[in-house]
Amino acid sequence: MLRTAMLMSIIATLCAGLSGCGLKGDLYMPDRPPNRRRASSPAVDFRTLAYEPPLHFSLKMSENNHRPCFHREDGVLFCEGVSLLELSCRLEQTTYVYSRARIERNYLAYEEALADVPHAICYAMKANSTAGVLQVLARLGAGVDTVSGGEIARALRAGFRPEKIVYSGVGKTAREITFALKAGIGCFNVESEPELERINRIATELGVRAPISIRCNPDVDPKTHPYISTGLKNNKFGIAIADVEDIYLRAANMPGIEVKGIDAHIGSQITEIQPYLDSVHRLLDTMSALRDKGLVLHHLDMGGGLGIQYRPEDQPPTPQTLLRPVRRMMEERGFGDAVLMVEPGRSIVGDAGLMLTQVEYIKPVSYTHLRAHETAANL
Repeated sequence: MLRTAMLMSIIATLCAGLSGCGLKGDLYMPDRPPNRRRASSPAVDFRTLAYEPPLHFSLKMSENNHRPCFHREDGVLFCEGVSLLELSCRLEQTTYVYSRARIERNYLAYEEALADVPHAICYAMKANSTAGVLQVLARLGAGVDTVSGGEIARALRAGFRPEKIVYSGVGKTAREITFALKAGIGCFNVESEPELERINRIATELGVRAPISIRCNPDVDPKTHPYISTGLKNNKFGIAIADVEDIYLRAANMPGIEVKGIDAHIGSQITEIQPYLDSVHRLLDTMSALRDKGLVLHHLDMGGGLGIQYRPEDQPPTPQTLLRPVRRMMEERGFGDAVLMVEPGRSIVGDAGLMLTQVEYIKPVSYTHLRAHETAANL
C-alpha cells in the first residue's frame, strides 16, 4: 500500500488566475447550474446567486511550525505541515489546496508597506474567487475589487464590508449598478462616459449619490505580455487621460455623482517598477490640474498587476520596493493626505495554492511522453 501511494504522481500547478477572469457567471458551481431567465424576467437579486461553499478539509498547522508554507520532505510535498500525498490518497479526486499562511503573508506585505499612510488594499477577486480564499482576506480587513454584480454578492457573502468594495469592469448593466448602489459599495471605477451617465441616472432615481473614480488610460507600456496589457491607448479599457479632465468637471456637477478619486490599471504580471511610476506620474498630473480648478480628488487607485516569480530569472519587486517611490511622489506633489489604493490579485494568491491530481496513464508519443490524468493530458 505504501509503495502504491509513493508511486502516485502529484501534479502541482501554481494557482494564479485559476478562477478565470471574473466573468459574470464564474460564481456558479458545476453541479448547481444558474437558473435560466428570459430577458423580460424581473430584476435579478444578485445575492441569491452566490452559492454556498462546498465542504472543505481543514488543514491546520501547528503554531510552532515555522517551516515554509510549501516544502518537500523525502520527496513528498507538504503544505503547512500537511502531507499532500496523504491528502490526495484520502480525497481520491482532483482538488485545490491553499495555504492560509501564504495568503496572509502576501497580504500583510502590502499592509506593512503602507502602514503609515492613508491606504486601501482591495484584493482583485478575478485572481481567485474561491469562497475560502475570500473569507481569509475579508477577516484580515481587506477591501475587494469586483467586476460584476455576482462578484459583489460573493464579496458580501464572504464578509467584506460594503464600503470596501470597488466595482470595476467595462460592461456594468443597469441591474448590477442598481444592486451595487443599494448595497452601499465604496466606489465605482467608471470606464466610459455612457457608463457615467447611466450611473448618474440610476443613482438620481434612487435618491442617492454614487461614489465614483474614473479609470484613466495613461498610455503606459507595462512591459508584459500584450494579451494582459491594459494601459496603452489602443487597449479597450478606461478613458484616454487627455480627455479625462473635462469629464471629471462634468461629473462633479451631476446630481447623482460624488467624485472620489482617480484610477488606472495598466496590466498584469508586471515585473518592473518604472511602468507604475510613469502611470502614477500621469495620474498626479491630472489630480493637480483638477485641484487647480477647484476639484480635489481624495484617492489615487494605482491598480494592481504586480507579478510573481514563475521562473528563476523572474525577479518582481516586493510591495515595499514598489510602493515606497509611489508614496514619495504623492507627498512631493502635495497629495500626501490622499488615500493610496492598490488592487493586488496574483501577488496575493498566485503562489498560495496548488492543484492535486493523480496520473492515470503514461502515453508514449513520437516526441515525448504524455501524462494523462483527471484534468488533462500534459507533457
